[in-house]
Amino acid sequence: MKMSSSLEDGAAGALVTKHSGVFQQVDQDIHGMQECGETCQEDMKKLSADLLGKLGKMAQGVNDLLNTAASKCRPMSTEEKIELGKRIRKLPEEALNRVAEIITARKLANQKSDQITLKLGELDDATLWRLYNHVEYVLKENRI
Repeated sequence: MKMSSSLEDGAAGALVTKHSGVFQQVDQDIHGMQECGETCQEDMKKLSADLLGKLGKMAQGVNDLLNTAASKCRPMSTEEKIELGKRIRKLPEEALNRVAEIITARKLANQKSDQITLKLGELDDATLWRLYNHVEYVLKENRI
């Protein structure tokens, strides 16, 4: 039995010796991939940060354009404000967060708490039309 084990160890040793160059090459390749992986991850993080920055600037540009367009709209009638209020109540919770953002972005939220009281009669027309467009988009997308 020992002889068999010794033969097996010898065969394994010969196999390892015979292919040691292959094992070394595989080991080098693995280390190379790990180093490249770290470099690639760093490059991807930089690229991702750059793209997020560009997207942020683009979003701000779109927001500025929407504010400009909304500021040139006609005054919203009392009936339209009432209808807007009804439609806002139909919005899902996620969309209500954007309603709050629109109001606070226009610096019209006088409250310092986490709650915003929505008084449509006290909002300027540009804000009302921004809200209207947001509400219409959400209701259309959600088929409400």
